[in-house]
Amino acid sequence: MTFPFENWSSFWKEPASPSRGTTNGPLLSVSDLSISFPGPRGFVHALHNFNLDVSPGESIGIVGESGSGKSVTWLGLLGLLPSARVEGSARMADMELIGLSERKLAGWRGKRIAMIFQDPTSSLNPMHRIGGQIAESLTLHRGLSGAASRMEARRFLERVHIPDAAQKLNAYPHELSGGMNQRVMIALALAANPDLLVADEPTTALDVTIQAQIIDLLKEIRQDTGMALITISHDLGVIAELADRVLVMYAGRAVEEAPVERIFRSASHPYTQGLLAAVPQMTGARRRLVTIDGQAPDPYALPPGCAFAPRCPFRAPACDEGAPISVSLHPNHWAACRQADAGRQLSGLSA
Repeated sequence: MTFPFENWSSFWKEPASPSRGTTNGPLLSVSDLSISFPGPRGFVHALHNFNLDVSPGESIGIVGESGSGKSVTWLGLLGLLPSARVEGSARMADMELIGLSERKLAGWRGKRIAMIFQDPTSSLNPMHRIGGQIAESLTLHRGLSGAASRMEARRFLERVHIPDAAQKLNAYPHELSGGMNQRVMIALALAANPDLLVADEPTTALDVTIQAQIIDLLKEIRQDTGMALITISHDLGVIAELADRVLVMYAGRAVEEAPVERIFRSASHPYTQGLLAAVPQMTGARRRLVTIDGQAPDPYALPPGCAFAPRCPFRAPACDEGAPISVSLHPNHWAACRQADAGRQLSGLSA
């Protein structure tokens, strides 16, 4: 079975350049980050030796199926997994975030790194009005209170194109639609003017029209503020719209990384090719969608070698000998696959 993917240009578009200036070093540098949870059979590893540098103003897309470790990476990094064992390093502005006390880490969450969570309805407090929740962030991170915080909260609602913003300040989350609540979550995340925004499945459970509006809003905000953006999604269309660079994850490991246009043109890891092959084509000849056989492995019983090997149509004996190391395929493009350095595109894609 092969994984064809044609007409990539119907998905990928040139991302907007950020307006904020960049510096020589990374904004955030993550090294050997590992996360595990206690379970009935001992600790289960959800993330293995994750590495990523985020430059100021950069937009990175992280893609993979459910359970691949996309969200848990950032929840663990921000100290939002109290039962987890988090090891490794995450440095920002010469500050090590892993192991930082809750009191000190609270000053970084929201102010330097903000996160939009998957489900805005459950993330917003149903007992408090929208305006009060945004004002709380403004008080905590910017020292505003009273009329000043309310005026600023209104400005942020207007910034995310919520109509009748003054009236919406008095609304409760249940009085707004899913799309409006997602906009409120974005306003809440922007309130402290963070350097890095992590958008975790920002278009999940929204209809197609609202999805497009949220994508356009994130692009607009990034263009205006120059903040760095991490977009976590299983939707390659969303990633193509928002990302400069793409990181593909599988079973708690990063398996491929490349600029967004190269991922769509020359994906090299069989898992990435499988994800692309499952995307329906809007133009050209109709074809049957290709599925990836099998399912993600049990984290308690990972295969001895490549975690994707049991599902891979190109599996070879060497794939079971140990976890594959990353192979450089092109400047800024690598894949963790033992066959990736064979000098050929595994699915017949052109370079």
